[in-house]
Amino acid sequence: MKKISFVCLGAFLAMACSASAPEGEVAESADSALRVPTTAEILGTIDYGQSLTAEYTEVPSFRAYRLAGKSGDSFDLWVRSPSGGDAVAWLLRSDGKTLVKNDDADGTTSDAHIALTLPRTENYFVVFRDANYEDNTFTVSLGGGGGSGAAVPSNRLGSTVTAQAQCGFLIEWATFVSSSSTCPDFGYGWSEPVDLTFRIEGTETKPVLVADAFSFEKVVSSDGGKKTIGWPETRIELDPASGKGSSNRYSNVDNRPGPNTYCYGISKGQTVFNGSVTGDKISFEMFENLQHNTCCASKRRTAQCTLTIP
Repeated sequence: MKKISFVCLGAFLAMACSASAPEGEVAESADSALRVPTTAEILGTIDYGQSLTAEYTEVPSFRAYRLAGKSGDSFDLWVRSPSGGDAVAWLLRSDGKTLVKNDDADGTTSDAHIALTLPRTENYFVVFRDANYEDNTFTVSLGGGGGSGAAVPSNRLGSTVTAQAQCGFLIEWATFVSSSSTCPDFGYGWSEPVDLTFRIEGTETKPVLVADAFSFEKVVSSDGGKKTIGWPETRIELDPASGKGSSNRYSNVDNRPGPNTYCYGISKGQTVFNGSVTGDKISFEMFENLQHNTCCASKRRTAQCTLTIP
């Protein structure tokens, strides 16, 4: 029977949740993070080339427009007040996380201005309010567009990213006992943040994700025993529409061990790499079949990592 101790394997995929503030309550924190606007705060939708006027009152605290943005869109927002208000503006992701905030465009104006290239295709929120919660009229003007919506934005091509990824790992191993023909199984699973380096190469129609070589040892037993997990430099050609791709590698394909085709298949040591780039998100997965002594000693090593491109 397997004796495997899995410690939070896969927990790295869990997302932290925060409660929405009550309607009308200011929901800012020290890092200027907001939340998904309430129904009362959403005035409708806005598109590139539009200029919309809205009346602001203290309750509810914010006003917002939905935007269907595409990866690579040029985004140029101005929020001005013809009545003398002091505009503050945010661009939020669909989950309510703040992408950009601006209070004053510069030292000569109280208008708010945000300009950037949208990192991914999703629904955004353009949010604004008066800095002092005073009743005022605001004009929201949005320019830009032109993004291809490709999963791998052209502005990411040619870039190298080193950032902290949240990863989940699994190492399994076995000891072959020839006298009883049994293979006791052991394993260790855990999750932790690690620094990884990726390159995004190729063209917009043929993007390639390159994962730099990575390896480290993990203490997996009380007696100090260590196991190694990692991967060599790995290149994965990505589908330009979905941003996903896969690559297979065989470590022992030319070293046929014997006539048993099942054993031969396992002894190849197949490793599958899956990669994905979607806007500013990189996902990388390694699934490795190992053989130590015999067929019944074939074990796995797996790694699943995700990071946000800074």
